[in-house]
Amino acid sequence: MKKKNILLGILLLFIFAHCKNDSNKKNQSGDLKSQGQFSLPDYWKNPTVWQWQREAARTDFIPYENFERAKSKSHPNDTYFKNLNGFWKFKSYEKVNSLPSDIISSTNLDQWDQMSIPNCMEMRNIGKALFKNNKLPFTSDYPNLPENNQTTIFRRTIDIPLLWKDRDVQLIFEGVASAFFVYVNGELAGYSEDSRAISEFSIGKFTKIGINEISVVVLKYCDGSYFENHNMWHLHGIYRNVYLISRPKIKIQDFYAKTLLMKDNTTGQVDLEIDISNSNQTLSSTQKITALVLDTLKEKARKEITYTVDSSSTKVKLKFDIQKIIPWSDELPKTYDLYITQSDSKAQETESIHYRIGFTRIETTNNNLLFNGQKIKLRGIVVNEFHPVTGYTQDKAWLESDAEQMKMQSINAVRNATYPMNPYWYELCDRNGIYGLESANINLADWNGEINNVILEQLKYRLNNSWERNKNHSHIICWSIGSSISDATVVSTLYQELKTKEKQKLISAYNTKLIDPDILFQSSSLQSSIPNTNKLHLFHTMSKNSGNSLGELTDYWNYALATPTCAGGFVADLADQTFMMKYNNEKVYWAYGGLYGESEASSDTTECSNGIYYGNKQTKSIVNHVRNTFTPFHSTMENIKEFKIKLSYLYKFIPSNDFNIFWIIERNGTKIQEGKIEKTFQPNENQTFKLPIEKIVYTEDADYVLKLNYNELKKVNNVFRFLYKGEDQWLIKKRTKYDENSASDLKLIETDSMFEIQNAKNIFQISKQTGFLRKITQDKKDFIKTEMVPYFWRAVTDSDLRTGYSQEREYWKTAHQKIKLISLLITQNTKDKIQIEAKGILQLAEDIPIQITYQFNPRSELNVDASLHLTKAVQVKEPFRFGFKSLFNVAYGKMEFFGRGPMENYIDRNQTASISQHKFPIRDLYTPIVRPQEQGNRTDVSWLSLTTFENDQILIKSDINHLLQVNVLPFDYDELDRIYKKGVDIKLGQSNTMILCEELAGLGNGDFPPSDKYRLKKEVLQCRFNITLQSQQ
Repeated sequence: MKKKNILLGILLLFIFAHCKNDSNKKNQSGDLKSQGQFSLPDYWKNPTVWQWQREAARTDFIPYENFERAKSKSHPNDTYFKNLNGFWKFKSYEKVNSLPSDIISSTNLDQWDQMSIPNCMEMRNIGKALFKNNKLPFTSDYPNLPENNQTTIFRRTIDIPLLWKDRDVQLIFEGVASAFFVYVNGELAGYSEDSRAISEFSIGKFTKIGINEISVVVLKYCDGSYFENHNMWHLHGIYRNVYLISRPKIKIQDFYAKTLLMKDNTTGQVDLEIDISNSNQTLSSTQKITALVLDTLKEKARKEITYTVDSSSTKVKLKFDIQKIIPWSDELPKTYDLYITQSDSKAQETESIHYRIGFTRIETTNNNLLFNGQKIKLRGIVVNEFHPVTGYTQDKAWLESDAEQMKMQSINAVRNATYPMNPYWYELCDRNGIYGLESANINLADWNGEINNVILEQLKYRLNNSWERNKNHSHIICWSIGSSISDATVVSTLYQELKTKEKQKLISAYNTKLIDPDILFQSSSLQSSIPNTNKLHLFHTMSKNSGNSLGELTDYWNYALATPTCAGGFVADLADQTFMMKYNNEKVYWAYGGLYGESEASSDTTECSNGIYYGNKQTKSIVNHVRNTFTPFHSTMENIKEFKIKLSYLYKFIPSNDFNIFWIIERNGTKIQEGKIEKTFQPNENQTFKLPIEKIVYTEDADYVLKLNYNELKKVNNVFRFLYKGEDQWLIKKRTKYDENSASDLKLIETDSMFEIQNAKNIFQISKQTGFLRKITQDKKDFIKTEMVPYFWRAVTDSDLRTGYSQEREYWKTAHQKIKLISLLITQNTKDKIQIEAKGILQLAEDIPIQITYQFNPRSELNVDASLHLTKAVQVKEPFRFGFKSLFNVAYGKMEFFGRGPMENYIDRNQTASISQHKFPIRDLYTPIVRPQEQGNRTDVSWLSLTTFENDQILIKSDINHLLQVNVLPFDYDELDRIYKKGVDIKLGQSNTMILCEELAGLGNGDFPPSDKYRLKKEVLQCRFNITLQSQQ
């Protein structure tokens, strides 16, 4: 018994000692839930912990070992830099509590997979990619998280060389989503959340010279996910670069280079604050800092300061002026090389930093945005950190192509999509001249709780992560403290937090209760009143290409140009956030929310396809509209008879040396005269020109158009190219005469079911049951395959679904089936003219009268004149359109028209489409888009011909004073309307569709339905056109 008591005492003593040892480590390892299970600290779900042993945020620099190495501007061969990109071993689990106990300590990794880093795990089919539009991918109940929380462990070894002895070792992750723990040689070395921030850990105390092991535990969700309700796919992994650097004990921890352009616009002031860190506080030393500014290799300024380090941190300040500098701007993005080199007491360089700086001055005078003393307008676009194959991971070439495409399309500003982007992107914006609106990684769109002081500290942390990293970038013109923060006190606190640090750039926030921002982020609806229009403002989103929209962009831009207090705005988005996928037959399609293996219920659908480019940077036709809207010239016709034009050059800083302006006269789309305006404009200059156009002998059978084309000579990929930058145009004379067929007597045949109108070669039939045109036969070849029915609908766009515009008008989709024929009368019947009038009632919530008049003449012509009377309609909303739709014979495979083209265009998106004569094979009129929806319309069409390969032709002409809108597609138009999920699923060749109308509602701007002026808000709607059957055999 005594022996048992002794054994029991020893056991209790062992347990007590073991528990005491564990309790000492509790803040590091957490409580074990059960034997055999690895337990992470609870930081990822603990609102009071958002980092542990993470270095304070700092400027995004990587130091070099000395000044000579810094001048190379390349790190791969640097002694104190190790790139950890490449293959890592990994294991992944659906739940955090599924991690086995030896997940960090195990030395047998034979059963582990490996993958190249950086990457997103969902791209390896590990976990589900979920797309959410400003929502969380789980129920919002802070700080609770879903039990299924994909957790991936990455492991690899690193070799610490002997040269790194007695130096600090820093492990740096440029981006990990969304939270992660770092273990070095089995010991917890750090934790971080904020998936868009650079995270740096000092791991020297955990490493040894030689082989070391790093383990990284990445969680898909953490309590910090509640602050990241962005428009994005939710993925996880180490998705940006990861690397090691070795630094001296006394080092440049951070610097803030305030580079101000002085009022003379030729002097630059450098106000440099340098933070020195001493990780060995027993070490006291005299050090020297040398600040050098070079213009390529030419020295512009050099300043030195000697200081003594005797504590953990020291601040060093240098301030100096540089004469004869060139300011940085979007038009001339001049940067200088700043080198900050540290030397020890023996005059030995210990490290050197290189950073590009530019000199700018931002002012808000009289609520105008002045940049370097000039009023500027932001011709902006929204960019997301996304790649169609690798998710969040983007290589340098991909980012470079973004910047290149933006400049080619006359875009001069970027709004990073409510979170900080890849660090290299900021370098590109500095280099290429792209103004930036930078945002903290804060979006509370799906937040439904209170914001207490602990949460406020988390938001400050995220705000500082963004500002500290990017504070030295010249291109940033404005900071956003976040989005959708409803607590006014919190917003004000964040504003003041940043205002105490930021010395020049503007500060604001979107969709928040910020009382008096430096600049107001305005909603994109011009239909709503703009609050306090005397306040400096810009459009956070001017217009969005939601599926197929981007309507009213020209209206917003014209408003910005005409309003001194408006600084411009941003188009959403640059490119789709859709994944490139393949069918088994190798056909490529684009996967949006619900099509990437997840359920449609768990993902938002097509809010990820708002780009003016497809996900792989293939252009959409809408790119032309953006480029032409943002053209660097603006012209006004002052006297069209004398060809007197006022031309304004919109650039603010450089003359127009690289631009060429050509004038062209076209007759039926063919150039008959051309010339060049030999003029170099100075910034902001405008001048009136009388073009030296020779006398034009006008004919009645032609349309005449005057165009001004703007081209820029620009170096692209080291090759000089002429880049088209847009055009202005004027229709100077309309066509009034067309070739006429020979006449042959008309004949009317009546049966129980139809009226048939004949001449020598052609037949028209009208149904007595419906009153609609049911047959057109040309030389025994049937043209239409279905009745030509009145049509009131257009296929639904993503924008329509988002705004509810289509749901409120769904009854118009089948309204043509609800027309009750009241009368069908022959009002004239001679060999020279037959006229038939159909009257009916459209039976919706209230009766709406409709009338169609058919008039036939001996030259195989049919004039259609239709009207819809909405005078007394109260309960029924206006239709999308009033026109006619029919399927027609695929033998008519060629289309030619005079109107706006060549790309599709709509009444609120047609101002930049070229007025000319355009010709297509009908099969080429369809480009598979992400999700089938409205597409293919052309506006201001005066005539349209559909031709067979035997040259049988159907000619459709507008009324002389009322141009047509037409849509011709190589399939049934109904297939665009929510039948298929993917654009590539539509099959061509069964039939063609033709839709004719005078009026069609606009597409809207992606956030709101079309404005009233782009709707059918008339009491009487009309549709008039002429169909002529022409044979050219």
